[in-house]
Amino acid sequence: MHSRRELLSRTIANAQKFERICFELAAIKAPSKRMKAIEVAAHFANGTGAGVYRSRELEVALSELATTIGSPHDPGKSGRSGVLHVMSTAFPWGGHTRVVERWIGLDGGKRSQSVVLTEQGAQPVPKLLNDVVTNAGGKIHRLRDKKSIETRAHDLKSIALGFEFVVLHIHMHDIVPSLAFGMPSFPVPVIFYNHADHRFSVGMEVAHAVAETRSWGRVLTETRRGISNSKRLGIPLSIDETTSSTRQDFNRDQLSIPKEAKIAIASASQYKFQPFLDLNFFETIKKILRQNKQIWILLVGVSETFCRRQLIDAGCDSFDLQRVIPIPACDETEFKSYLKAADVALDTLPENGCTAAMDYISNGLPVVSRKTFIGQMDHLIDQPEYVRTDDEFTNQFLDLVDTKSDREAAAERQFESLCNDCRSEVFLDRLDSLYSSATIQKPVGVAEGNLFHGFSDLDLFHTHRTTLN
Repeated sequence: MHSRRELLSRTIANAQKFERICFELAAIKAPSKRMKAIEVAAHFANGTGAGVYRSRELEVALSELATTIGSPHDPGKSGRSGVLHVMSTAFPWGGHTRVVERWIGLDGGKRSQSVVLTEQGAQPVPKLLNDVVTNAGGKIHRLRDKKSIETRAHDLKSIALGFEFVVLHIHMHDIVPSLAFGMPSFPVPVIFYNHADHRFSVGMEVAHAVAETRSWGRVLTETRRGISNSKRLGIPLSIDETTSSTRQDFNRDQLSIPKEAKIAIASASQYKFQPFLDLNFFETIKKILRQNKQIWILLVGVSETFCRRQLIDAGCDSFDLQRVIPIPACDETEFKSYLKAADVALDTLPENGCTAAMDYISNGLPVVSRKTFIGQMDHLIDQPEYVRTDDEFTNQFLDLVDTKSDREAAAERQFESLCNDCRSEVFLDRLDSLYSSATIQKPVGVAEGNLFHGFSDLDLFHTHRTTLN
């Protein structure tokens, strides 16, 4: 593992490289080559730590190129209705697509909902996404990846002109919406949903409103992106998760877990488990396993090879290894069956799992989470299970496992906090306010500069992730 000094040195080098990339853009005159170069630059800024979360140079270049995108027929205000959700790619697992599905499911009773995919390629559209769009009276549009960037931008612009609102759920490097909606005269209000608030993104410059998942994201957007009026929208609960799920017996024989065992669960994309500096999830669970021999842990979303290697590196013995069960990424039905097997949930380190935590709590599981440089969702930040140190994390978890009444009380308290912050009525009220503000505000426009306040652990973390690839 790299030291803090090594990561800082690499981060400084990344920042200098990004500056060179932006400087060299000026020499590229052909629009199509310039677009591709901007896309590459956005990939670089998003994929590594460079101390940049929004780039004036890239946004100015995109704004200039937006003038080269043709103007399709505009049906006028009377011809617009419904909401168009713009996604780069829709995945069958993970929180990103689940949020879009929930949004559509909740808002579909008021407005028709459609989706356009800019980078789906040959991947199938998840069935649940297709179903909620159909139920909301909408349609799924796929832009062909083999078409040029400018052609996709023109097609997106043409589709979007038929809607009352556009919502961007795009990947952080996706420049197609910036090109499609970059003209100040674009008549449809655009909302940027900042689902990756801790990483570099393009696209905010065309938005009439920026929506945040949490208060922590609002702070970063103001300090590192120069946008002071973003609004916290949150992550919606799905309609069928607004009451705590009934716990059911689970056939533990399927996973060779003893009947007397206590089960913990953690779930996330594998990269969220990668150790960083003093944040090592696997060393933490080794402490837990050593202090209670009856605990078994399900890790959903990781490979057996990765899990075993990390546990051995953390100093786990064969008995520890036996009690940690890696489970590959799975669909929602299978995931919920594992939730029913568990007694307590563990939030991931170093990067927490926002929608996963909502799933735990919705299914009657209390979750223990540790404070890090990436922050946490609002419904958890005041809970006693949101702790500062590794020892507090371990002790809090063991207390919940050992005492059923404490476990049930924590689950009930966390569920009440979750519902107060994320239930459908709250989300829809915030959403109506967001639509209204997007209607009357001007686009954010290009950044005044690449705001920089010195490199932080967040920047070093992004660099660390790059060194793992």
